[in-house]
Amino acid sequence: MSKRKHDISRREFIEGTGAVIVAASGVPTLKGSLAAADLPETASSGVPSTSIRVVVNGAEHRLEVEDRWTLAELLRDHLGLTGTKIGCDRGECGACTVLLDGKPVYSCSNLALWADGREVRTVEGLADGRPKLVSRGDDLGEAEPTVRGVVHAHVAAAPSVRDRR
Repeated sequence: MSKRKHDISRREFIEGTGAVIVAASGVPTLKGSLAAADLPETASSGVPSTSIRVVVNGAEHRLEVEDRWTLAELLRDHLGLTGTKIGCDRGECGACTVLLDGKPVYSCSNLALWADGREVRTVEGLADGRPKLVSRGDDLGEAEPTVRGVVHAHVAAAPSVRDRR
């Protein structure tokens, strides 16, 4: 097989692309050294955010939330309600369950924006000063918000004993 004029060997290709990669890796360093004042006004340094109003455990909150925040992140990181656990972060385990307008939802799979104008009840709001759901020392751990939330939603949805008579 004869070598054509346009053909290059693997070695030549690797050497050539290596030089390009080294040169390209220096470009972000140069861009990073620019002062913020040198950037055009159209470049936004922030993430899109929205003002929302949400009632959490009976208390109204008006907040500026980033559009990417989940409801679990809002409750835990920004309102300090750490009873809502983040277990799988995919809406499979139920540790993040809260009541949104009385219905159980996975707060890790719901954006905080979607709670605008709605009522959220967390495991802290369901306790209302009462003893824990399990008091024998059988701690449910991260499943407790799920158990408490689902039980509360079913009890609230069921007709009362008086209504059945």
